[in-house]
Amino acid sequence: AASPVALFFKIGRATLDSKELTNLEFYVRNAMKADKDKTFTLIGSADKATGSKELNQRLSEQRMEYVYDLLKNKYGIAPERLIKKAEGDTNNRFAEPELNRAVIVE
Repeated sequence: AASPVALFFKIGRATLDSKELTNLEFYVRNAMKADKDKTFTLIGSADKATGSKELNQRLSEQRMEYVYDLLKNKYGIAPERLIKKAEGDTNNRFAEPELNRAVIVE
């Protein structure tokens, strides 16, 4: 079964840099395409150390939608295999704020 992957965003951004795009492509090839029956959950998040609750919710949604669109449109992952979830800054998993500016695919 595929392990989760975390894709990290720069502060205030809802697009990935080339390094994180490479990580996503690697994950698609080695996990999503290999485990064809698995459903994946995309969890967008933002760090609670910066921004308002409203801004962070919106940012987490934009990040998650960005990854969703890439998976669906660029990599051909069927939408019914993708569950969308945006947590804003309500579920920071990591101690360092910059690590919570992420989309986790699990």
